[in-house]
Amino acid sequence: MRSILVLVLVGTCFVGCGKVQKWRADRKARNEKIVAGINSRRAYLEKYLSQNSVRSIPEAFYSYDGFRDWWRMPLVFPYQLLCVDTKERACLEKYDARYPVEDPNKSASQLLHGICRLRTDNKLLMFEWKEGDNLKYGLLVYASGSQSTFGDERSMWEAAGTAGFSGRPQLVLVEEMFRRYYAYEQSFVEPDGPANRSQPIRSETNRTSSAAASRR
Repeated sequence: MRSILVLVLVGTCFVGCGKVQKWRADRKARNEKIVAGINSRRAYLEKYLSQNSVRSIPEAFYSYDGFRDWWRMPLVFPYQLLCVDTKERACLEKYDARYPVEDPNKSASQLLHGICRLRTDNKLLMFEWKEGDNLKYGLLVYASGSQSTFGDERSMWEAAGTAGFSGRPQLVLVEEMFRRYYAYEQSFVEPDGPANRSQPIRSETNRTSSAAASRR
């Protein structure tokens, strides 16, 4: 009886060790994917930045997603998106590298609030925001910081094309853009590939129900 008990305990130990090793291997693989995803996003977003700008960017700028009831997502430095309580609307902010990313009260100044749909690449940000009962459309050129306002979406896309945007002319919901950025195994910019600009302009309206990354 005692020998049987010993065999059972030994077998259980081997099974337990195997599960622990698998868990560690899975966690290592997951961490490697996260690091690779962050690095690919950083390389893409920094493509047109000067070396002086690149050297001033903290690593947390590309990975810190917020805390409790507020969320953030990096754009081309020094711009970022910030949401409070809900991801239905976002604020466009400018980050100040003198302060830690984790302290939005000191490290960021608000440029625009009420953004509900957007699209970005590493040169331009196209967005729709609500001002009162009116919808407006905007175009931000990252390199110069210049911002243009349009009364309709088509005019915005025409200006974006003139400024060099060649991606899919479709705005996505703020929550979906956050999900894409923190889904590190995918590209958050053009997940469906480039599109022919002669396609009709339409909106992507699929909502997501969960946060893209684990909350801190």
